[in-house]
Amino acid sequence: MSGSIERIVQATSDAHETIARRMTLALRYGQRQKWPDIKQGLRENGGIVGCAEKFTALEDEKTRLEKLDLAISKVLNGSTTAFGLSR
Repeated sequence: MSGSIERIVQATSDAHETIARRMTLALRYGQRQKWPDIKQGLRENGGIVGCAEKFTALEDEKTRLEKLDLAISKVLNGSTTAFGLSR
């Protein structure tokens, strides 16, 4: 779905690449938050830049948690190579 948002922004905007990327991230944030009203959601969350930053922070946290989960799984399964240790 996020690819769809990006394609729509590219097709309907002549904004600079950086601005178009921020618009895409802001709309993805709104989609994730299930906003009933895009204008209101943007206004309440710091506009395009604020929403893009919030989406990026969510993605960074998601990535961090996925890496932590992977490391924990490796430890629970007996693998110590995740930490540079050998048996």
